[in-house]
Formats: sequence, C-alpha cells, structure tokens
Amino acid sequence: QTDLHNEACTVRESLLFSARLRLKTRHASSKEIDEAKERWCEQLIEWLGLEEYADILVGNESAGEGLPKHVRKRLTVGVEWASNCSVLFADEPT
Repeated sequence: QTDLHNEACTVRESLLFSARLRLKTRHASSKEIDEAKERWCEQLIEWLGLEEYADILVGNESAGEGLPKHVRKRLTVGVEWASNCSVLFADEPT
C-alpha cells in the first residue's frame, strides 16, 4: 500500500491543500474562510500528534527521505479527515 502525497509539501501544507479543496464554504469573506480552514488544519495536526512533523517536507519514501512511514499513515488519515467528513472508515488503521 502506498500513501500518495506531494513530496515537495510539508505536512501542514498537505492538510491545508486538502481542506481548501474539499471543505464547503459558507457565506463569509474569503479571508475568514481561509482562516477557518487554517484553524481546522492546526486542530487536525494536534489530534493526530503531528506537531513535531508539521513543517517537515513529506519527501520521497522510495528514496528513503522525508517522513517516517508511521507519520505518512497519520498524514493520509488527516488528508481525508480534512474534509470534515461525518464518517471515516479505516481498514487496519495505524
């Protein structure tokens, strides 16, 4: 199983990218909406225990650089969770 992430992005950028694309927007200014999405991503980082890795590049797993495998798995969960889904099914979560 491979976790696909942009190797040139940090953990924080990966979560924020997902949130910006997938979260529904309400009637508010674009600045307010973006700030809310940034706060949501910071909350995800805390919940997933990714504070230590938040500003580290994802890197290329096959080249042995970047995030450790267990952190990539948590990032993958976070990218899906960034959509603020009601239910998240996980097979063999790590």
